[in-house]
Amino acid sequence: MEIIATKLNNKLKFEGNVDISNFKEGDKILITLKKYQGERTENQNKSLHIYFRLLAEALNDAGFDIKKTLKQDFDIPWTEISVKEMLWRPVQKSYLKKNSTTKLNKTQDIDKIYDIINRAIGEKTGVYVPWPCEDNLINK
Repeated sequence: MEIIATKLNNKLKFEGNVDISNFKEGDKILITLKKYQGERTENQNKSLHIYFRLLAEALNDAGFDIKKTLKQDFDIPWTEISVKEMLWRPVQKSYLKKNSTTKLNKTQDIDKIYDIINRAIGEKTGVYVPWPCEDNLINK
């Protein structure tokens, strides 16, 4: 059972109903407190997909199709989805053991995966795409 609580006035306010019917009178219950990071926000999700699209466009513009970057069989242009499925998700699964981008926490996971991909793609192709933020999106 996982229970989420928020600190308010130096007390814990529990979210939702806490069902303790599985415990008998006198049972000892271990409660571990740790800071809840939360999953990615809607803006982070938008930025993630903008990054996928921008990296796909940058790789295509630089002449690095999927064949030149990953495989030798076909000339296949990059798309937002192929960046997500062929670059982002394999690194995410390998490094964080998380299958879905919806399970990424909002403070560190996205930065870690971005840094790994940006460094590897940059070293291999010379293509570096900055993380989408309001400042660099306004200039586009």
